[in-house]
Amino acid sequence: MTDNIKIAPHSSSLERSVLSAIMMYEDLSHDVLNNVSPDAFYTGKYNTIFSKCIELYRQGKTCDMLTLSEALKGKITLLELSDISSEYVNDDLIPQYIDSLQDFQKRRELIKLQIETNKAYESDYNIDELIGSTSSKLDSIGSAQDTTSKMFGDIFTECMEQHDYALNNSGSINGITTGYRSLNKLNNGWNEGELIILAGRPAMGKTTLALNFMLEAIRRDKKVAMFSMEMTTKELGQKLMSVMTGIETDRIKLGQCSPDELIKLNEVCSPIINGNNLMVDDNGSMDIHKLKASAKRMKATNGLDMIVVDYLQLLTGTDKALKGGSREQQISFLSRSLKALAKDLGIPIICLSQLSRALESRDNKRPMLSDLRESGAIEQDANQVLFVYREAYYTKDDSNKITEVIVGKNRSGRCGVAELEFDGSRSTFVEYSEDSFINLNN
Repeated sequence: MTDNIKIAPHSSSLERSVLSAIMMYEDLSHDVLNNVSPDAFYTGKYNTIFSKCIELYRQGKTCDMLTLSEALKGKITLLELSDISSEYVNDDLIPQYIDSLQDFQKRRELIKLQIETNKAYESDYNIDELIGSTSSKLDSIGSAQDTTSKMFGDIFTECMEQHDYALNNSGSINGITTGYRSLNKLNNGWNEGELIILAGRPAMGKTTLALNFMLEAIRRDKKVAMFSMEMTTKELGQKLMSVMTGIETDRIKLGQCSPDELIKLNEVCSPIINGNNLMVDDNGSMDIHKLKASAKRMKATNGLDMIVVDYLQLLTGTDKALKGGSREQQISFLSRSLKALAKDLGIPIICLSQLSRALESRDNKRPMLSDLRESGAIEQDANQVLFVYREAYYTKDDSNKITEVIVGKNRSGRCGVAELEFDGSRSTFVEYSEDSFINLNN
């Protein structure tokens, strides 16, 4: 007699591979845990493991074998988890694995609709109600909540709310303040979903200015993450301490602070020391995929309002669809990825960038958009492009402290020049004059 029993569509080996990727590759876990539901796992114990992974992830914990084993409390043994984690996983194929899992899930949900349609045999069921409920369930199969599409009515309401806020808060800005009124008047601060490129030649003070931007955001109780591929956390810490206290960076490094200054260091820095508003990662070989996973995890677990990346040309990672792509294609991929991340998280990302040394051969060395190094895509992807320029660097005139912050591109504001005063020994920029800006849009 023929056995007509059919097994629901699924793949145990595929489920094991995805679980292995979560346990072994932390940078891959975010995409899986945010895009796959427990119902995508048909096998009972794999469903249990994945559900626990989601629970741990939402608590800000990693999903390694030991953590999972302890959280599962004997439901799944460490030996079983070890066996699953030993499954070979090609990380390039994870998006394909996710698609396959969700395909199986949709097929199983479609098969379950037979329970609804079979009710049509029974006259007790109102046929119109049955058609309605079946149609609703069919529409919901495999669908995700659409968070990107909006009716224009909702968009109009948001725009009017912003208008009313600006009207009733004269002199305020819509985004996170830069800390400098002259610059705020040009760019309206750092706004959600924006990619801001802060570019300049070496020794112009890009990193120092970015640190000043960060500290101002933190003072406003914003949560900031900095990914530094150039400086160590210790170097960044010393610069931050100098900015906050006015004590020269070299004296902090060389242990030349007086007892009173040591007290000042502890008092002034205590809000950041005791808070959770600043996270710094100094991985010198940071990969864009790891950066994205880390940022998304921070956003989900602790909240995140702004990211600073120092700097673009030291960030690694390529579009795997472009095998052996050029350096220009790589930089284009990185800038697009950062822009997409800013929109995805709904926060501004300030990314530092080097400029081409070709400008050094010009009589007028003020940067232009064409000086952006290695890719025109940087200009295309950025909402704002800011250049840092110090005339004194070239003239060797130590009395000239003025630094020009040139807003060379601004999609939602004005282009122009804001003048700040640079104090290199204290890693600080201060307002030269809040009215000392030139509006280039006029």
